[in-house]
Amino acid sequence: MPQYCINALGMSELGTQYYDNNIKNHVAGIKAPVAKETPHWAKTLVMKLDGDMNYLAPNAYSINGALVHFDLSNFDRAAAILTDDLGCYREGGFEVLGRIKEGDLKGCSLTIEELIKKSGSN
Repeated sequence: MPQYCINALGMSELGTQYYDNNIKNHVAGIKAPVAKETPHWAKTLVMKLDGDMNYLAPNAYSINGALVHFDLSNFDRAAAILTDDLGCYREGGFEVLGRIKEGDLKGCSLTIEELIKKSGSN
């Protein structure tokens, strides 16, 4: 029953957590891809990357790129965080697709990387 599991995205640098909209959509009878919803005080942009890992202007819905989170609840910290998370826009929000290939492993990604190394999988 994965469609009834809610995935959350949160970072210690952000005051906002992002949750999947699948249960809300199911109750409302909306047929749409699962997306992380952004509350009205936050904004997530998808920034296109060129071949040299330079960040360019925000993307349209059809392109994947680096996720940038703007969070107005961060009144005592940076209001914008550029991540090494690869993502794209979805109807109703955004989707995290993984890590940018050249990005450093940090936070929760370290634990997964350690498990993969121990299992011998690539």
